[in-house]
Amino acid sequence: MRRLLLILNFLLISVVALSQPFIDLLNIQYAQTSISKLYKGKDEFKVNHEWKSYAFNAPIKLNEKKLLLISPEINNKKYQQTDSTYTTQQNGSTTISAYSRFHAHYISYALPITLIHKFENDNSLSATFVYRQNKVFENSFGWTTDQLGGAVLYTKTYSNKFKLKGGLYYNREFWGNYIMPLLGFEWKASKNIYCWGLLPNSTTVDVSFNKLHTGFAYRGIEESYSESYNSYFHDREGHVKLYLNYYLINQKQKIGIVLLAEGGQSVSRLYEFKASTSDNISKYHPAENYFIRIGVAVRLITRGDFKLWPSQPI
Repeated sequence: MRRLLLILNFLLISVVALSQPFIDLLNIQYAQTSISKLYKGKDEFKVNHEWKSYAFNAPIKLNEKKLLLISPEINNKKYQQTDSTYTTQQNGSTTISAYSRFHAHYISYALPITLIHKFENDNSLSATFVYRQNKVFENSFGWTTDQLGGAVLYTKTYSNKFKLKGGLYYNREFWGNYIMPLLGFEWKASKNIYCWGLLPNSTTVDVSFNKLHTGFAYRGIEESYSESYNSYFHDREGHVKLYLNYYLINQKQKIGIVLLAEGGQSVSRLYEFKASTSDNISKYHPAENYFIRIGVAVRLITRGDFKLWPSQPI
C-alpha cells in the first residue's frame, strides 16, 4: 500500500499551473509542521519542517494563438529533528537503530518557461522547459546542483464545462532520470463547484461562496537536493489538505489579491540519503506531520466562470 501511495507523490509544481483556472502572478507562502496525532507508526524518527516559497508568473501574449509563461520560483525549506534516535534500512533489508540529530537547510531556485499554443477548436498544446538549482543552503552554485527537466501537455476541449489533458513529464533528479505520464482534467461540476487536476500529482475540488473559495486538494512532493558531489537528500511524500481562499477583488476585475490558508496531513513520507563515500542509499520513514500554511497571491483569473458574484450568478 505504501508503494502505491508513493506513486501519487510526483511532479513539478510549475506544470500543475497548466491545469487550473487561474495564474498566480505572485504567490508568497509560509508553513510550519508538527508531528501528527492522526498517524502513529513504530521506530520512526520525528522531524518538523519550516517552508518559505516565492513564486512568480509572467504571461506574455505572443499572438492570438501563442502564450509564453515565465515562472521563476524560490523554495526555502528547513528540517529539524525532534528526537535523537531513528531507524534506517540499508539496501532495503537490514534494519539499524542509530543516534542522530538531523538539522538541514535546503534551497531551490527554478526557472520554468512554458510555451502554449491554442488551436482554433479550443484545444491546446503546451511545452515546458525547467532549469533548477537544488542544494544545501550553505553550498555555492555549481554543476553538481543543476537539474534539467520539462513536460509536454495536450488539452482536448469537449465542452465549456470539461477538458481532458494528457502528456509526459521528465526531470533529471540527483538519484537518476524521472519520467512520469500525465493525465489532467478541468470540470465545471455545477455553478459553485469547479474541479481540476494533473494526475498523479495534483487534484483539487473547489467550492465557491462568492469571494470565499474553500475545498479539498492533494499535492505530491518529489524533491531531491545536492549535498555535494555524488551525494543527495531525496524527499518524497504526499499532502492531503483543506484550504480557504478569500478574494479581495471587485466583480469587474480579473486580477485580485487572494488571502490563502490551508491545513493538512502528510501521507507516506520517505527520505533517502546517498553519501559520496558509499554506494548504499539509506531510507527513512519519518513520522507523519500535520501542517498549517498561510500566504498571499496576486491572481489572474483565466476562466470567467470560476469567480461567482451575487449580482451575476452563472
